[in-house]
Amino acid sequence: MPRPSPVQYHATVMVAIFLVLLGLALFAFWNHHGVGPFRGSVRDFRAPPGRSLVVVATVENQGSKSARATCRLSALDASNTEEAGEMVLTPTIPGHETITLRHTFPSVTAAPAAVTISCS
Repeated sequence: MPRPSPVQYHATVMVAIFLVLLGLALFAFWNHHGVGPFRGSVRDFRAPPGRSLVVVATVENQGSKSARATCRLSALDASNTEEAGEMVLTPTIPGHETITLRHTFPSVTAAPAAVTISCS
């Protein structure tokens, strides 16, 4: 019986790799479908005299699945230059729900001009 040619071996391996990659892509799409987007908004920020800046924000999961959001909080001065910024991982947010997030900036002791939040 004749043996398969090297081209047949390579084609079989190439098709197997292609099918595995396709399966991983479909799994990732299905697993992440319905997650986010997330919308964040700053509700309040205060820096009491001699204390750290405290920010209160809300994060809304606009998707249908429960997920955690990664949010960037930025304290800005009057010229829109970032004085301090931190990344925050929220608790799990159920689909179509909103949570309140409270975060403290220990290095900021004076009230900034503005605080922004951006979530993904």
